[in-house]
Amino acid sequence: MSVLYLDTARLGRTCAAASQAQLDVNRLLVDDPSLYCENLFRNGADAWPEERLAQYPSFKTWHGLRSLQREFAKHFSISDPENVFLASRSVQLVRIASRIMFRACRNVLTCDMNWPHWQHIVADEATRSGQRVSVAEVHSAVFDQGLTAESLVETLAAEFLDRDCDGIFLPAVTNLGIRLPISELLSRLKPSGRLRFVLVDAAQSFCQLPEPSPTKHVDVTITGCHKWLGGGNPLGVATCGRSIVAEQFRRILESGHCPELEDPLLRFSQQIGGNSVSRYLETVNITPLFTVNAAIQEQRTKSKHLQEQLERQQKNLNTLEQCVDGTPWNVLDIDESLRSGILLVQSQNPLHRESDCQSLGDRFRKHGVAFSSYPQGVIRISTPKSLASNHATNVMEQAFQCVA
Repeated sequence: MSVLYLDTARLGRTCAAASQAQLDVNRLLVDDPSLYCENLFRNGADAWPEERLAQYPSFKTWHGLRSLQREFAKHFSISDPENVFLASRSVQLVRIASRIMFRACRNVLTCDMNWPHWQHIVADEATRSGQRVSVAEVHSAVFDQGLTAESLVETLAAEFLDRDCDGIFLPAVTNLGIRLPISELLSRLKPSGRLRFVLVDAAQSFCQLPEPSPTKHVDVTITGCHKWLGGGNPLGVATCGRSIVAEQFRRILESGHCPELEDPLLRFSQQIGGNSVSRYLETVNITPLFTVNAAIQEQRTKSKHLQEQLERQQKNLNTLEQCVDGTPWNVLDIDESLRSGILLVQSQNPLHRESDCQSLGDRFRKHGVAFSSYPQGVIRISTPKSLASNHATNVMEQAFQCVA
């Protein structure tokens, strides 16, 4: 049975270009692994003869690691591609960025809608450095009181000033799809002269929203490539808005005294960029570089593409709401100014609210739909870019009727 996949909480659907790149890498490793070498990673496949490129067509768009970094720099409005860091795990980038942040900050403002795992890392680094984290309680105001983006800016700004904060760690879009007004908040706080460091979680905004994170006033923006980009393989990306922050990143990596920060791909990519790869470096899975590069070359990060995509998603929100109408499921309404391409619905059935998330997700999957499920009977739907047929709409309607 084919499944209507509407889940980008952990994995997005792999795009065609990334899938082809994955196949080409696999075939290359079967045919001639010796071609999988430093020169390829550093300089690209431009020097390959035409007959070889014809065998592995996705390598035509691979122009080396620096070219890939340049694409990310362009998307996030960073002038220097050396300010872009690539890792196999985003959490390592969060830890490094947090360590740098607490060198500058005594008290960092976060909120109760941050991704729990990343929030834990930031709190852990605060404890390690003897600094503090202040958590703004805004979740209930957003969902129960209809808080607007303008009001949210004022609330967060007041928390920042009242608690004597000097740093910020917030998501551009929360894991539940709430779009936080980061740019407006930074503009509001900038005149205070108290903001020393800004760390933004862009895991759910990258390639969902047409505008990039407000990198101009952000010290570090961290995202991944396996959700909305459709890169297939996890690849963590950190972009530094200031060269001095990027230099601190490099110094931490070069020190080699922090095993808890070790990431093989991150170290490999830094050494490739420096034209010197240690012969004692452990074997690294480089496939994500090729699949993510292929996805980007498919124009999936272009603002025009993302704007059109978001407009299609917004139009499909009405269709999704109609699928829920008349069932024991209610759309969790939030103010329009905080909306993204993610819709939340909640069951009115007490049994659903008491059941575990996995069971609820499995029940929907049996009826042909894949969603993310959360406690209290909440389902998160990544709004589709297209509902190509009445069949897709009918599948969703039936799923909500049956899982009642």
